Order: sequence, then structure tokens, then C-alpha cells
Amino acid sequence: MTGFEKLICKYDMARFFLVSCSDDSFWLHDYQTLIVGILTLVVGVFGLVVALKTIKRLSEQVNAQNQQLEQQKKQLELQIQEREETKDQQRKAALIGVPHALDEIQRYNLGCFRAWMAEDLTVRPEPPHSALRVIMDAVPYVDDESFESFRELVVLSQVIEARIGSHRKIRDHNRLSRMLADVATMTYLTERLFKFSRMDAKSIPYLEPTRNDLEEALYRLGGPERTCAPKIRFRIEEALDREVSQLSTDDQSSNVQGDED
Repeated sequence: MTGFEKLICKYDMARFFLVSCSDDSFWLHDYQTLIVGILTLVVGVFGLVVALKTIKRLSEQVNAQNQQLEQQKKQLELQIQEREETKDQQRKAALIGVPHALDEIQRYNLGCFRAWMAEDLTVRPEPPHSALRVIMDAVPYVDDESFESFRELVVLSQVIEARIGSHRKIRDHNRLSRMLADVATMTYLTERLFKFSRMDAKSIPYLEPTRNDLEEALYRLGGPERTCAPKIRFRIEEALDREVSQLSTDDQSSNVQGDED
């Protein structure tokens, strides 16, 4: 140790901090490794505590965000449920009058069928305008599949009188056949909508009627006591044979014309 170092080391403070001032009898020299280890441990523990607090704070933030998202999700679900309930109430309100409207349309169909049986177009009933208005008012509240069934009924009801009352030179026999086919289709469409309008079915997709569907609809409409009579049965089959085949021919001609275009 130099003279300068000896001079510095005379001071207790310097001897405490300067290793060079320590001799073999100074306790700090003997325990400096342990002290360094303890200090390292203290620093590590302090860092661990800070890290744990940081993790806890981040976890609390994440939990708060999750709770906020969960609340937003519940609010959104509640809004969707409220909209669905409102839509369902509107649907029920719109459909509540449909069964009565369908009954009125069915009475019109029956009146037209009786006019066909009597072979007298002048005794057919007036079109069910009020019932059709109820049907049209309900259309915006039905599902897309059921919409097609409603649309077909409304469209046919709008053209059936035009066909019957056409000013074209058509023999009454042919006009009666056309009316019977339309009435059969109207009856088929009306019957299918009854179950839906009574809310016994969630939807009623449109299915194009077959020849057999039309014939059965007329038998249910007129009743077996009328439609099963040989003469009436023959007339029904003759009219449907003519009109169904005519419609098929018209559809094929339209398709051919469309291909040529």
C-alpha cells in the first residue's frame, strides 16, 4: 500500500468503501461475497415484486376490457331479441286477419266453381278485394319462402277476372275451362296458406301445383256429392286436360322463343 493510500485509509468512511483499505482483519472483506449475493437477491425480489404488480395491473385491465365486451355483447343480444320480438308482434298483428281473408277468398272460389257447374259466367261472385288487401298488407311481414306463396296468390287473383272478362272472341266453353283451371289453382294456393296464417307453420314455400293437386283441390272445394258425379267429373278432367296442356305448350313456346333470341 502506498503512502497516499495509507493517508486515505486513515478515514473510517474510506476504509468502509475501499477494498484496498481493508486488511485481513476487516469484516467487510470476509463477507463481501455474501453481501453482494444478498444485494442481488434483494434486487431480484424487488424486480419480481414490480413484475408481479405489473402483471396484476395488466390482468385487471384485461378483465375490465373483457367485462366491458361482455356487457356490450349482452346489450347487443338484448337489442336483437327486442327487434325479433317487435318483428314477431308485427307479424302476428299482420297475420291475424289473414285466415278470415282466406275464408273470403275460398268462398269466392266456391262461387266461381258453382258458376262453372251452372255454365253461367254471369252468376260468379264479385272479386274479394277487401280480402286481397289484407293479404297484400301481410306480405311485407312474411319470410322470403312464404312470400312466393303469397305473391302467387295475389298475382293470380289480379288476373283471373281479367281472363274471364276478356273482350277477346273466346267461346264460353273455353272461357269456362280457363276459369276452372284458375279456380283450381286459387284453391290450391289458398288451402296451403291456411296452416301458415294460423301460425301452425313457420314458413310455406311455394310449390307449383301438379295436375293431381289441381284436381284434388277442386274435389275438396266442390265436395264429393258434386264433383264425383260422372258428368261433372268428366267436365273437370276435360277442362284440366285442356288448360294444363295449353299452359305447358305456352311455356315451351316461350322457352324456344327465348333460346332463339
